[in-house]
Amino acid sequence: MQILSYFLVFLALIVIYFLIIMFWTCIAVAPWVPSKKKDLERIFKVARLKPGEVFYDLGCGDGRLVFLANQKFKAKAVGVETSLFLILFCKIRRIFHPNKDIVFKYKSMFKEDLSRADVVYTYLLPKTLEKKLKDKFKKELKPGARVISYVFAIKGLEPKAVDKPEQKSNTIYLYQF
Repeated sequence: MQILSYFLVFLALIVIYFLIIMFWTCIAVAPWVPSKKKDLERIFKVARLKPGEVFYDLGCGDGRLVFLANQKFKAKAVGVETSLFLILFCKIRRIFHPNKDIVFKYKSMFKEDLSRADVVYTYLLPKTLEKKLKDKFKKELKPGARVISYVFAIKGLEPKAVDKPEQKSNTIYLYQF
């Protein structure tokens, strides 16, 4: 009986830890809200992702764009995520994926070197984009690299393209460096 009590306390502590991590991530960067499935094709059409290019998803969540970039476009895909729960989920999914050109990193997107990126995808709040990532993009991205910002524009940067075909669809912004 005492072992069961210890196990339940341990389980409760793990749940509390994950809730704190998820809460902190929501405050610091953005809550995890998956990109709409109906917009995924548009996202990659705007990005013009080509085979062999390096695709980064900053705040990759469940990894759906990382897997799609690799499967459909034969890109080398990297997902960066600070939620331990989500990165473990991605890494477990990765085990069953046949292609090895996929990497998931449990890391802050602000500490990730983006110099190899051809395409960077973000679905982050405007404050994070403007105050924390805009300068990082300017400093680290190679000439010609593309940034896709889903839903939110990056204040202070001029988009190369804006895609919003329907009233109920989310806007997709393309920036080129």
